[in-house]
Amino acid sequence: MVQVHLSRMQSDTAQSLVSDMGGMLKIEPVAPGQYSLILRRLGYYPIAVRLSVTPGCTVLLRVFMQNAWRSGSAADTARFDASAC
Repeated sequence: MVQVHLSRMQSDTAQSLVSDMGGMLKIEPVAPGQYSLILRRLGYYPIAVRLSVTPGCTVLLRVFMQNAWRSGSAADTARFDASAC
C-alpha cells in the first residue's frame, strides 16, 4: 500500500489517502488546478510530483518507487497508478 498526500498549491485544501494492495488509487473528483502529490511506502524512497489538472481531462500517473534497502532489479520497485479528473 502507498500513502498518498494530495494538496492543492496556494490553498489549504489537502487530503491523505491510501492505495489498494496493488498500489492502485483513483482520486475523483479533483477540481482543476495545480497540485502537489507526495507518495510514501515503507521501505521505499518517497516521491514528490507536481500535477496539473485541467477541466474535462483525466490524468493518469504511473510511478515506480525505488527500494531504500536494495537496488538493481525490477523486483525492487513498487508501482503506483493514480487517475484524476
